[in-house]
Amino acid sequence: MSTSPFAFYRGTAALMAADLADAPHSGILVASCGDAHVSNFGFYASAERRLMFDLNDFDEAAWAPWEWDVKRLVASIVVGGRASGRSDEVIDTAVLTAVSGYARGIARATELSPTARYFTHFDVASSRTMLDKASQKAIRRAVKQASQSVLVEYGRIPQPTALQEVIDADGEGARVVAMQRILQALSDPFLGHMRNTNADFYVRQFHDMKGSIDVEDLDDGPFITYGQACAATIARAHSQSLTATEVAGYIGNGRALGQALLEWARAYAAVSLADYEAFRASL
Repeated sequence: MSTSPFAFYRGTAALMAADLADAPHSGILVASCGDAHVSNFGFYASAERRLMFDLNDFDEAAWAPWEWDVKRLVASIVVGGRASGRSDEVIDTAVLTAVSGYARGIARATELSPTARYFTHFDVASSRTMLDKASQKAIRRAVKQASQSVLVEYGRIPQPTALQEVIDADGEGARVVAMQRILQALSDPFLGHMRNTNADFYVRQFHDMKGSIDVEDLDDGPFITYGQACAATIARAHSQSLTATEVAGYIGNGRALGQALLEWARAYAAVSLADYEAFRASL
């Protein structure tokens, strides 16, 4: 976390959740990733061996105001864009394009039936060659400890009774698995959970055609497009919630929202930078 402002931002989902908890929000809750920054998206193989693009981190997934995921994304575009030396014009365009992509995505999704919405996914077969070597590697399962979501611990968002019952009965690992199955278009066939007297865990496939994009290595055009793809992915995930139509009605065409979130993202990037500098000074 001390290596750069962008690395610090990626590691401070809890800090941001606490900041968001102290600010007004829409009150429209959706199933949320909880840590939807630009580095938490990537490629993976479906059970049918198709290369997919989607969210790839669900440790913090829970119910939260829809805009929290979008704010996490757009602030990461600003912080990551500045870390890679991009101009303000490029960064602003990337943020506005991302918000527009989210608005269009959530509007289109709500025009579909719940079944069609659930089976919507982003197939990136054109990129399959890039990860051909990965497909030759053996499948391994990884076990990872699961703790309470930052959206609950720091964001202070009460969870639906059904999800809380899952957590009470089977632990935080069960929460991660349940939320991933809601949010991700085609989930890992090895996904599972377990608990013992001391901790909760979830199990996932360790490596199967998995890959990610280093946004700092992208040219400006692809950087903008990538942010838009991430936003559309969040919209698809949020559209699985019954409140998705409320979200679509709330944001409309997204133009006013885009400008508001751009100003917010700039301000929050400055807050994150100040936190990073204070963190570095304390080492």
